[in-house]
Amino acid sequence: TLIKRGLLTLEYASESARTNAADVLAACQAHGVGQLQHATTNTEVSERIRLAGFLGAEDSQRYDGELKWENIEVFDLEDLTLGHVCHIRAGDSAQLKQLRQNTTLSLIFFGKEIGDKGGKAVSAAIARLKQLTNLSLALKYNNLGDKEAKAVSEAIAQLKQLTTLSLDLHTTDLGAEGCKAVSEGIAQLKKLATLTLDLGFNNLGAEGGKAVSQAIAQLKEVTTMTLVLSDNNLGAEGGKAAIGQLKQFTTLSLGLFYNNLGFEGGKALSEAIGQLKHLTTLTFELRSNVLSLDDCKAVSEAIAQLKITNLSLQV
Repeated sequence: TLIKRGLLTLEYASESARTNAADVLAACQAHGVGQLQHATTNTEVSERIRLAGFLGAEDSQRYDGELKWENIEVFDLEDLTLGHVCHIRAGDSAQLKQLRQNTTLSLIFFGKEIGDKGGKAVSAAIARLKQLTNLSLALKYNNLGDKEAKAVSEAIAQLKQLTTLSLDLHTTDLGAEGCKAVSEGIAQLKKLATLTLDLGFNNLGAEGGKAVSQAIAQLKEVTTMTLVLSDNNLGAEGGKAAIGQLKQFTTLSLGLFYNNLGFEGGKALSEAIGQLKHLTTLTFELRSNVLSLDDCKAVSEAIAQLKITNLSLQV
């Protein structure tokens, strides 16, 4: 096998290893996950092996012992990437065909440490599914950073048919620049009617809050929204900006806790809340923002002027 013989390139592998990958796969399982793709210096070949060998339905069984080398060679690389991301076994053309026809997709990668390569793979896969109208993508706890956030946002921006989007980027190290990239991508989805966006714990600052608000302002069809901007050091101006563009919504869930809104934050928020004339349902979390009693009173009075029938308020 490649591992036991210590070979560096597939050209020097034994004929049995080249025609039947089972021995190689078994050796890799014995010597540690992921070594198979490192047995070659050819980037495309190693990627084909990595993706083709992945069993999406069984996380505990990383490699497919029945794979033949000739199959790995002919599999479409983009199909392999799509299958890997969406947990479809290599070569399962029926499942891939169904995936391309589906209008709803949910992908969860909580804390998977997908890194730069994983972020690119997810982005490339999503961008190919342009028929989607409903997408739920959870990348929470993945340390993506601003570059991968940009890749994800560019992919989502290509899904012009989306009417419902749930995007969880909580604790992904976005920063203000990553937030701007995500906001710009979402702003291009003009058919959105329902949006859930979690950008909590990303150190967005006031500039990030403004970027989000500018994007939301362009989504004229959205009436139902969940927006989580907790733990982002928005400050009074960032908090006000985030609320200021929510005027058309009828149902709103807004998380602004732990944002250092300060003693002037209540006044700024109350002014923004007063503009939400269409709201009938509001869930509002403001705890841990160093608001004064006068601030809390101002927020409460602003909410009291709205025609809300369902209210949950935490200050």
